Amino acid sequence: MKEAYIIPNDETEKDFRWVYRLVTVLCMVGVLLLAIATHRRLSPPDVEGAVRAFLPALTYTRPITADERERAEIYILQADAILKGQTWLDLEPSESLGHLENPYDPAQRAGIRYHWDYAYYQGHYYCYFGAAPVLTLYLPFYWITGLFPSVLTANVIFAEFATLFLAEMLMELRRFLFPRAPRWAVLIALPCLVCTVGITYAAGFADTYYLAVISAMTFCFAFWTFLLRGLERRGFLQCVLFVFAAFSLVFAVLSRPSAALMTFAAIPIGFWFWHRPQRRRERVRGVLAFVLPLVIGAIFVMVWNTMRFGSPFDFGSAYQLTVSDISQNRLHLSYLPDALQCYFGGRVEFFKTNLPAFDGYHSSLSEHGLYYDRYGGALYFPICFGILFVPFLRRSDRRRTVLGWAALTVAIAVFTAWFDYCIGGVNLRYILDILPPLMVCGTTSAFCFAAERKHGCTRTMFAVLTVAILLFCVYVSTGVRVFRAFALTPNGLLLP
Repeated sequence: MKEAYIIPNDETEKDFRWVYRLVTVLCMVGVLLLAIATHRRLSPPDVEGAVRAFLPALTYTRPITADERERAEIYILQADAILKGQTWLDLEPSESLGHLENPYDPAQRAGIRYHWDYAYYQGHYYCYFGAAPVLTLYLPFYWITGLFPSVLTANVIFAEFATLFLAEMLMELRRFLFPRAPRWAVLIALPCLVCTVGITYAAGFADTYYLAVISAMTFCFAFWTFLLRGLERRGFLQCVLFVFAAFSLVFAVLSRPSAALMTFAAIPIGFWFWHRPQRRRERVRGVLAFVLPLVIGAIFVMVWNTMRFGSPFDFGSAYQLTVSDISQNRLHLSYLPDALQCYFGGRVEFFKTNLPAFDGYHSSLSEHGLYYDRYGGALYFPICFGILFVPFLRRSDRRRTVLGWAALTVAIAVFTAWFDYCIGGVNLRYILDILPPLMVCGTTSAFCFAAERKHGCTRTMFAVLTVAILLFCVYVSTGVRVFRAFALTPNGLLLP
């Protein structure tokens, strides 16, 4: 990445940015309407009816009382606990749980009343889902209004911010890496990515599981946006942007640690920043602006974990009361082939659903005793193969930067897939840990390759190919059940 990559601020570029902002707003509106229709199982064309039916779901949950705790959403219970100055949830576990030899074994819990999918540790219930939504949304919302938002409201808010930061990140990547790519292709790429990285899918699920996913996605996109934007600034503004990038990374870890692993693909950009021509004082100031808040945030996360589970690196997922004994799950290198097959390859079953007639595969994974659900690998979306264009980039400086980013993205995706598989099993929301960075990196690599073509006709041809592949990814996302935001039916668009 060189300064020469930055796009001149001419009139045509200003017009493009206005159009790009308009497309961003339309994408945000589309995500909102899709979430509305998904929640109420209404057809998207009936916008007025969908909005009218959706409004009660946006009604804020009142401050929790003793009678409401048993049925309250877990994020509200966590916010309530923090307001009371405690780390555990204000729920009374059954005494029988404490008498069990292994309370995490579902067979031993048979006949005992307990809260499903809560973490149980030393006689208390805890929320093992990330605390970031509580700290960044639930508590501020409560301090402003005196009320708590519903989980549906929180999901939609984070989905809107995820869309916004995805759009800003794509614009920053274009500024540095593929300024000569056709603008119309970038405009089409944005809604395609919104539909396929998991934003629309997560927005349609108003539950605690997907709130952690969409929160992590939001803060990861925010991290890349602030980091890339800070690279083109100088002085105080650069430091502010690096501080925001650091705290975004901290909140990504507090949302879903495995999803935050993908941010380490920014290491090549850090090396580029350190070695680019600039005064030593500016270099050191920029590094400190990022590292110091990151260290402060890391200390906070470790103290938070220690206060709850006795270890700075224990986020509590091993103590959940769920369908299997998660506390017995261990990292096994022998699971790597199965993890790659599930998280990347998957299996496609054709002609077993409505059009477009392919579906995700369902496997019990009984040989490993892991949690399972219907899934489909990330390579269902062929734009991920755009990473293969990187070795053919001609400009050596661009090739080194993108190659380092792409190589780390793939390596960390493999590690994350193996880690998630060993610790949690297989589920769509786990695959969403690796899908967004692979999709964005593949799209960026393809656009970089298109932008380097000398002739406008050739450049347009490769841009058309990239857009066609992205559109096919949108088509796949409507056909593979586990990735769909909606399914085609004889009655039109009917959302799950």
